[in-house]
Amino acid sequence: MRKPLDQATAVPPTTEDIIRVWRSDRCLQESTAKVYLQWIRLFRAYLVRHKLNECAELTLEGARRFFVWYA
Repeated sequence: MRKPLDQATAVPPTTEDIIRVWRSDRCLQESTAKVYLQWIRLFRAYLVRHKLNECAELTLEGARRFFVWYA
């Protein structure tokens, strides 16, 4: 079930937080990180447009809704 934006359950990481973790883990190449960040930006734009909570939408069901919207 979708939760509105005002019912936050947790604070999502900032883009800077995400980049810092990826760099410290040395788990991604820069080119891969850029692609992932594009998807994160698209996902977050979708959330704002539909007034959804990011943490609540980070589920398989939420990913499917995002996919349908994006397609």
